[in-house]
Amino acid sequence: PDASSIRFLTGLQSLNGRSTHFVDAWRAAGNRSPGYTHTCDHPLGARIAAENFREVDHRRRLDYILLGGPVQYPKYAQVTACRVILDEPVDGIWATGHYGVLADIATIQPTIVS
Repeated sequence: PDASSIRFLTGLQSLNGRSTHFVDAWRAAGNRSPGYTHTCDHPLGARIAAENFREVDHRRRLDYILLGGPVQYPKYAQVTACRVILDEPVDGIWATGHYGVLADIATIQPTIVS
């Protein structure tokens, strides 16, 4: 979340005088944990962290769900829940090299005044 690219996308940092703003689903409705999606708890994550970062307790949030900016959010959509998924093996098999993020998003029908 502190990377300049994510800070730019979430409206916390400008780039060459330009800015944008998307809503980070995790910040809007995550469970207040850091939401790590790449950790040493995963065998592949541990190997990558050891080989590339020389970290034995590597934990980072790499996956994001971003929604339209404050003009559209929460007027037309709202994140009601957000959680890390695929963070446990099934029968010893991991679904992917890192965990996923799943957001529940409620759409809001605009009121039409005639």
